[in-house]
Amino acid sequence: MFNVFKVIKQMLEWRSQMRHRKVEQWELDLLRNTLQKLPSEYHSFIRQIDDNLLIKVYYGLGFLPNWMTFGFNQEVIDKYDIPCEKEFFLTHIQIWDKISSKYLNYTIGCGGGTINGYSITGATEYVIDVTNINVDHFKRQTLFYEDYSKIEGSLTDFERDLLNPGDVYEIKLEGKTYYHLMDLADGDGDFIGMDLKKRVYLITHDPFEIKLLDKPLREILEKNLKAFANRD
Repeated sequence: MFNVFKVIKQMLEWRSQMRHRKVEQWELDLLRNTLQKLPSEYHSFIRQIDDNLLIKVYYGLGFLPNWMTFGFNQEVIDKYDIPCEKEFFLTHIQIWDKISSKYLNYTIGCGGGTINGYSITGATEYVIDVTNINVDHFKRQTLFYEDYSKIEGSLTDFERDLLNPGDVYEIKLEGKTYYHLMDLADGDGDFIGMDLKKRVYLITHDPFEIKLLDKPLREILEKNLKAFANRD
């Protein structure tokens, strides 16, 4: 497994031809009204809507049925980006469709500190009543991270707290298996990796290099997270 939202965003960067459009007002109104009905711990996401963070919608990714991925306002994203916040879905939300006169299923995806996307299932065409929302049975669901589970037992409690399981994925380089732990704060695609013997590496792509690090994993992760926090 891997960080699903991060992979989607990378796909958007790599494939600029991906179909997209400007976010529509009904989508923002639906998000806002839904979040207001949810417990108070989710109300902070409303500020992202008010700050104009969500400006585009990318579709055709095939991640979940009818999944829509938000494109972010780059002038605002650093205000909300939390690299190690775990991904989750808000599911079992029902929204009223005026065409079919029935409730449809609405799922909101969040992770890394932001609202990342949504899906509506139950009809191929719909006109949503953005005020008729039922959250009585909503659930917060996280993913099972298969690759993270392979290294979790070797991590201390402190190290687990510093990592986002969704960022951990297996990668083979020069015939050896490594586990991607965390991107470097420079945002250039380089990352911190580890093998099953808990040896930690700095892995860069330009130039390509796999460098063994001699400092404790916790120290390396904390230093990189501080660099994220200090980014302009």
